[in-house]
Amino acid sequence: MPSLLNRNMLIGLFMALLSLLFILYIAPEYIEEPGFIKNPIMSPRWLPMIMGSCVFILSLTLCFQEWLSSSKSIDPVSKERSIDVVVLIAVLIGYVLAFERLGAVLTAIVACLSLFALRARRSMALYLLAMIIPIAVYFFFTEFLNVPLPRGIFDD
Repeated sequence: MPSLLNRNMLIGLFMALLSLLFILYIAPEYIEEPGFIKNPIMSPRWLPMIMGSCVFILSLTLCFQEWLSSSKSIDPVSKERSIDVVVLIAVLIGYVLAFERLGAVLTAIVACLSLFALRARRSMALYLLAMIIPIAVYFFFTEFLNVPLPRGIFDD
C-alpha cells in the first residue's frame, strides 16, 4: 500500500477542504441572490457552486487515484516545469491586469494562446480553440446569461 502522505494526496485533501468551505460557507454568505430570479441557472450563485463542486470532485478523484497508485515516489520537478509555472503565474497576473482595459475576449484569447504555446504538442486546432472558446464564452455570458463583460478596446 502506498504512502498516504505524499504531495498529491495533501494537495487533493487541501483542495477538497477549500472547496467545501467555498460551497458551504463562502458562496451562500457572500454571493447575493436576488429575489426576482425564478430560474436557478440564472442565479449569480449557480456557476460558482457548480465550479466549487467540480473542484471538490476532482480533489477527491486525485486523492483516490493516489491511494490506488502503486508508485510511492513523485517525479522531481524539472527546471522546464518550473519555468512553465512562472509563465502561468505571469499570464494570470497579466490577465487580471488587462481584463478591464483590453476586454474579456481579447484578454482571454491572448491568455489562451500564451498557455497553449507552453504545451509540447502544438497544432493549428489548439490555436483555433484558443480563439473560438473565449468568443463562445463571451457570447454565452452576455447573450444567454445577460452578464455584462468588459468590451475593452471594442467598446463603441
